Amino acid sequence: MRVLWVLAMFGGFVLSGLVGQGLAQTVDGAGIRFSNDTSSVTIGGRIHADAVFVDDDMTPFTDEGDIRRLRLDGDFRFGKTWRVLLDANIGANNFVTKNVWLSYKGDKGENYKLGRFVVPLDGEYLTSSNDIKLMERSLAVALASQYMVGGAASIAREQWQLSGGLFAPLSRKGPLAFSENQQALIGRFAYYPVKNDQRLLQFVVAMERRWLEAGAVMRVRTRPEFGLSSVRLLDTSSLAGVSAYSNYLFETAYMQGPLLLRAKHIERVSDAPALGDPRFNGSAIEAAFVLTGEDQRFKGGKFKSVRPLKPHGALEIAARYSRLDLNDGLVAGGVEENWTLGANWYLTNNMRLMANYIHGQTDPGANGQAESIEAFSTRLQINF
Repeated sequence: MRVLWVLAMFGGFVLSGLVGQGLAQTVDGAGIRFSNDTSSVTIGGRIHADAVFVDDDMTPFTDEGDIRRLRLDGDFRFGKTWRVLLDANIGANNFVTKNVWLSYKGDKGENYKLGRFVVPLDGEYLTSSNDIKLMERSLAVALASQYMVGGAASIAREQWQLSGGLFAPLSRKGPLAFSENQQALIGRFAYYPVKNDQRLLQFVVAMERRWLEAGAVMRVRTRPEFGLSSVRLLDTSSLAGVSAYSNYLFETAYMQGPLLLRAKHIERVSDAPALGDPRFNGSAIEAAFVLTGEDQRFKGGKFKSVRPLKPHGALEIAARYSRLDLNDGLVAGGVEENWTLGANWYLTNNMRLMANYIHGQTDPGANGQAESIEAFSTRLQINF
């Protein structure tokens, strides 16, 4: 499958010569685009090379150094309305299809999408891994759906955006295969009382309702906020007897010049009488500030990375507190709090150096014991 995907990307690159006879050009510092008056093909990707050093407690962790992400993508656009995106992690031991979708954009702000993509629910997942302020997303995203197969529609105006769709969880059978025993209805509404190039105030409410048929199970688990490790301190294990559950998500953000503040809370309510109808919740508060004065960026309903304006690049600091509680009813998945500090050096538009310090504490974890860990992680990020 990996070979076929790479060949497909290479074939798209070659076929782009049929799209336009002009010279290739870079796009936002990353990607190579071939285009004519009506269509374009952009070939790009990302490399995230990480190193993680852990001071563990009772649960053993190992120091790691490896490629966190190695992705290749092809973005095909036909006129101003049709778009196809193909995106996969092509790492030697971790081939995973990410995006496989087709979209249609109307002339009144409406957009329709079909395929495999990140569902319109959690703002952290909707923010690209190239643009997040800290190396990993918060503990709270463990309760939110990410990539699913389905169809979605959205409409955007100057001060609000509404999106939603019908989806199914993914299956291991293929990039567009989905589970036949679960379906989800998801909706998200974002409101912007203030929105311009310098300032943004955002409020978001979102909801997911998922139905599970007989035999399906629900499981929530997550790693601490550093990559490369498969060790998890929180884990509900596979829970049978859950007929359905609802995720309720609330977000807010404020952006002004070099400052960005974000906060969110997500609550999961499960229909599982045999388990005591457990309720899980997660929260996160995050702040980022660009010391060199560049503005934070928000485009197309998503937060974007800083664009350096000086030859020596841009320097940004970030901090986050997050919490996830998986203890309720008859379920003891654990409770964890994380504090993360980070620094980002944007060398160019498509190269960034990152460093994070993470302190995590369970009280208790899935093993029933309270413990704390500390980790230091670094990343070289290249978008090409």
